[in-house]
Amino acid sequence: MLHDASAGQDGEMTDWMGEGDTDTGTVDQSEFVALFLSKTKSHAIATLPELQETNCTGSSTSAKCLRMKDQKCTWDGCSFFSPIEATLREHLAEHGASVKLLLAFPGKCLWHGCTSKASFQNANAYDHHLLNIHTDPLTCEEHGCTHKKPFRNKHDLGRHVATKHSQVRKYSCPYKSCEAEEKDFARKDKLYLHIKNTEHINDAFCPSHHCRLDQMQHAKPFETRVDILRHFNQNHGEQLHGRPQFRCALGACSQYSYHWGYFALEGHLTECHNIGSGRAWEISSNLGKQGKYVFEAGDINNLLFFDGTSPKDVQWHDCNLCAQYN
Repeated sequence: MLHDASAGQDGEMTDWMGEGDTDTGTVDQSEFVALFLSKTKSHAIATLPELQETNCTGSSTSAKCLRMKDQKCTWDGCSFFSPIEATLREHLAEHGASVKLLLAFPGKCLWHGCTSKASFQNANAYDHHLLNIHTDPLTCEEHGCTHKKPFRNKHDLGRHVATKHSQVRKYSCPYKSCEAEEKDFARKDKLYLHIKNTEHINDAFCPSHHCRLDQMQHAKPFETRVDILRHFNQNHGEQLHGRPQFRCALGACSQYSYHWGYFALEGHLTECHNIGSGRAWEISSNLGKQGKYVFEAGDINNLLFFDGTSPKDVQWHDCNLCAQYN
């Protein structure tokens, strides 16, 4: 059994507020709110209804309610409610403008009830947080989704959709003997966790035939699951990334169905078939461009090398490792 040896900051946006070192103490609050509103994801609202009188005191009935469709203020302690989204958006922007004026950078969010522990280094980072979390919450819009909290950015939202709602599972466990209930994944990091945490038969060796023979010949099994992930990244990365892999079918290699990533194929051709590194790189590159993922001896005569050299000049040797166990 292998041993486990495992060893954000909010993004920035363009400084559309234009604070910099400008003294904002003289900025009119209504102008500040209007500017803040104009930069939200819903963009300009032609005409806004009259802002209802707000009451930001008393008990909170809406601190946990984060979706804009609920039309409730998310400022902890504010009882403001509006059936009109545009009105609520303007109200939230006032809260956002007020905390923006008060926050000294670097500092943590001053929005009442905000649970973020992030320290914002500048106005740009804080704008991004206020926009996606508080004033125009970036939430999942998939029907029936139970995840209520807004996401920090579109990347996090995309990860959520891929994990919870996507039917595409392009990342598969490389071990054919895998008996886990879930062995196809929508995200690469989930496959990584699966390989790292799931014990497979003979997983001290790579399931790819050529790699396994090489490990056995040199008595170099994986010592940790981190070693497994490192090996797959370096040699079979396309499989972990859900992309097609290359297969070498030169000589004795044609007897086995192991696969390589782009750079690993180049290394294999150089080390095992004695093809120069420059030629090996051209072969790998041309295969990818032609959409061909099985490299056979006959392909050498069909490849056009970058320097115009005749493909017939390329010489190769059989793979000793595969020939030995053929």
